[in-house]
Amino acid sequence: MYLPYHHHKKSFSEGRWITIDLHIHSTYSGGIFNPSQILEFSSQRLFDAIGISDHNEILGALEALQIYKNETGYPEVIVSQEVSAGEHFHLLIIGSNYAWPKTDRDELLERIIAHRQNGGAVILAHPWTIPIDTWASGYLETMLEFNLLDGVEMFNFSIVDLTCEELSIFSEIWNKWFAASHLGIYGGSDFHHFRKGQLIGTGKTFLKVMEPGPKGIIDAIHQRRAVASLSSYQEVDLDWLGKGYRFLYGFDPWVAEIMELNKFLNHHIQSYYQNDRLMKSFLLKMLASGHFQALYELLF
Repeated sequence: MYLPYHHHKKSFSEGRWITIDLHIHSTYSGGIFNPSQILEFSSQRLFDAIGISDHNEILGALEALQIYKNETGYPEVIVSQEVSAGEHFHLLIIGSNYAWPKTDRDELLERIIAHRQNGGAVILAHPWTIPIDTWASGYLETMLEFNLLDGVEMFNFSIVDLTCEELSIFSEIWNKWFAASHLGIYGGSDFHHFRKGQLIGTGKTFLKVMEPGPKGIIDAIHQRRAVASLSSYQEVDLDWLGKGYRFLYGFDPWVAEIMELNKFLNHHIQSYYQNDRLMKSFLLKMLASGHFQALYELLF
């Protein structure tokens, strides 16, 4: 059984890359999986941590957290929720301690300010759905001006189905608001149910944490030590996002560090397992799936 990162005793002094999906919905908000099933599926896909982000609800996350505390081998659970500032303008509230009621935009902004002052984090979900009108632009501008966003969700399953027009809008939003902001760049699945391309981990994030537990994860989000990844079943033209590597997007030094780790692991596998074709094939598939830290723990 693969044990998530926090079970390993090696030092965190230089940081550890973990694999996380912060945007998963349970049966508490229209998802097909209950919290236990989410943990099982995430464990099989070698996730170190997950965020169950139901709509204005944390019961699913709390249920998963209790299972995680009582049983071994499951990914860490971050209590989160997805809230709305208006139609298609959604935010992931990371590190929630109560379910936020649906409210108007001004009160939501006050809650966000208090949440971040109390150590929580906020990520803008699926920005390509933001309505291009006065209120949305002004609201986003306010959040950026007052440093109320820690990151933006670059990838989830729906991006692979965007039309050329929708991709053009996303490109415009990205270049206007995010290209120079250096927010953390995230991938999340937005998993509700099975359909083409929609699985836990379709979009995922590599986070560099300096200590185990929720505190280390939220600190990494605050410090923007994040790289987004998309496990796509088809090619997507995202050249306007700039240089990427196998659907890895973020800012240096984090992208460069992930790429260097990938290069190091690939060299080790090619060199030490050249006479063991089955093991070599297995390890290379694991590497191609982006499980860098898990591979490092396995090999070293």
